[in-house]
Amino acid sequence: MLCVEGLSFSYGRRRILKSVNLSVDQGLTCILGPNGSGKSTLLKCIAGILRPETGRVIVNRRDIAGLPRKVVSKLIAYSPQEFSSTFPYTVFQMVLMGRNPYINPIEGPGKKDKEATLQALRSLGLEKLKDRPFMELSGGEKRLVMIARAVAQAGGVFLFDEPRLSLISETSTR
Repeated sequence: MLCVEGLSFSYGRRRILKSVNLSVDQGLTCILGPNGSGKSTLLKCIAGILRPETGRVIVNRRDIAGLPRKVVSKLIAYSPQEFSSTFPYTVFQMVLMGRNPYINPIEGPGKKDKEATLQALRSLGLEKLKDRPFMELSGGEKRLVMIARAVAQAGGVFLFDEPRLSLISETSTR
C-alpha cells in the first residue's frame, strides 16, 4: 500500500533524511524517534507536501511524484503536528475542508461531503461541537478536529503527526 524508496531530504545544507526506505502493507505503523530526528519531515515528504531530493513515494503502486495534488489528496490524508486558522471557521467547516479533493469548486460541497463530515465528527465524539468556532476549542479538541478532518478526507493512507499531542495532558487532568 505505501512504499518509500531511497528518500533523502535536506533543509539547505542540513541533511534531515538520508536514503530512507519504508514499506507498510496495511494496519497501524508508528514512527518513533527523538525530537528533531526528521519524523515530521518524512511525513511531509510522504504526503507530497515536501519534495524529496532523491527517492520516491509509492501508494497503491502509484508514484505520487507524477500525480496531480488532488489525486494525491485522495490517496493520502495528512494531519499536521501544528495547525492554526486566521479565519473564524466552525468545527464543521474545518472538518469539511478535508473533503476538498472531492468538492467541485463551482458547485461547492454536496450532500455526500456534508454526510462524510458529520460521520467523521460522530466517529470522534465531536458532533456536539460542530457549530463552535475552531479557535475557541481547547488544544486537545483542536487536535481531534484535525484528526476528524483527515478521517473525512478518506485517503487510503492516513498520516498523523503527533496525534496525541495536547490529548495526553488534557485527559490526565479530567
